[in-house]
Amino acid sequence: MVYHSSKFAQRRKKILIWKISLSVIFIILIVWGTSSLSRLSSLQISNVVVQGDNFINKEEVKSRVEEHISGNYFLGYSRSNFLLFPRGHIKDDIKNQYSALKNIQLNLSGTHTLKMVLDEYQPKALWCRRTESRNCYLVNEDGLVFLPEPLINEYDFFEMYDVISEGDILGQSYVSADFFHSIIKFEELLSRLEIKFKKIETEDGHTFTLTTGEGTRLIFDVDDNVVDIFDNLQTVIDQDAINKAQFSNIDYIDLRFGNRVFYKIK
Repeated sequence: MVYHSSKFAQRRKKILIWKISLSVIFIILIVWGTSSLSRLSSLQISNVVVQGDNFINKEEVKSRVEEHISGNYFLGYSRSNFLLFPRGHIKDDIKNQYSALKNIQLNLSGTHTLKMVLDEYQPKALWCRRTESRNCYLVNEDGLVFLPEPLINEYDFFEMYDVISEGDILGQSYVSADFFHSIIKFEELLSRLEIKFKKIETEDGHTFTLTTGEGTRLIFDVDDNVVDIFDNLQTVIDQDAINKAQFSNIDYIDLRFGNRVFYKIK
């Protein structure tokens, strides 16, 4: 058995303290040095460029991004350093802030310029509440409600009613994406017959009534194939020699029964 004298134990303790102290000093110097290095002007993002489409205020987005890269992290590391800037947090914040935003591209151009490209949803229709004053929202290509209708609306979209419950409808879908794509397809097909699609509504989410610009209502079900019902509609118009003037005198055309198409004169 080996016994150590008290002097030897004290010496070992002092050596251990010195080692710990030197390690702490070394770590402090590394942190101080690297944090100072991170703040070098040659490594800072000094310019933010935001590119977008129509609905999102690019200057507002730029200000939010500049807030995210201002100041320092814990221990003094620069948030505007081109290697350390909070890329993920910026993207998450901007996405959560703007309902019209579909995707974000965030790239560096050199070490000083941060470039953000905003990919916004493109409107295809309007969803409207049944209220005394106009209360409508833009709907994207998948039937998703993504933005209140702008005060100045230069678009000429068809309007949709019902299905969506009351409350905050942003982020909700009018119908399934597949069925909404069918509605858009039907609109394109009707344009071949110079029939203007004005609005579509439903009470149960199964049977839909489409109203044309002439006031004629087209009735079909959610399970119907739009190409088939268009062919049936075109056949009836051709066989019955319904011209544009006569079409405006039709109250409704029921397209829910395959080749058997029923219509009523006003």
